[in-house]
Amino acid sequence: MKKALNQMTVRHLGYVDFLDLARDLARDLGCIGVEVRNDLGRPLFDGVAPAEAGDMARSRGLRLLGMSEVYAFNTWSDEIRGKVETIIAGAVAAVAAIVLSSKNLTAQAGMGVMYELDAIAMAVIGGISLQGGRGSILGTVLGALIFGVIISGFTFLKLDAYY
Repeated sequence: MKKALNQMTVRHLGYVDFLDLARDLARDLGCIGVEVRNDLGRPLFDGVAPAEAGDMARSRGLRLLGMSEVYAFNTWSDEIRGKVETIIAGAVAAVAAIVLSSKNLTAQAGMGVMYELDAIAMAVIGGISLQGGRGSILGTVLGALIFGVIISGFTFLKLDAYY
């Protein structure tokens, strides 16, 4: 698969530095060109004349690509959305596992069993509708804080958590 470097990914670099980075990526990863952007809040090619900008790219063994040539890499689909959601869910689960392990100073298989009900309770306390379509992240965070206060209160009052 041919690869191109989009200027948006390294928007802080000037045009010449952007080309140098793409040249290095061409050597290491097979990058064939660059997609220069005109929506970075500065002149296209940083004010360099287009013919000269093209010569600069070609001298580094790169092509200037337009949107039509890299469109396939900029499309969004339900399949890509699913993959992104899976990656995010995995990252969140990893952070939760690290927090739980550090809290208990140990890690065992099945440590998080039944914590899903606590998570649902926190979300509902925070205003999330069980039927869907309503709720916010801030409400969920507040629900988690309220739930934590309730559990801490039970511990402080020496109440059995299974009441």
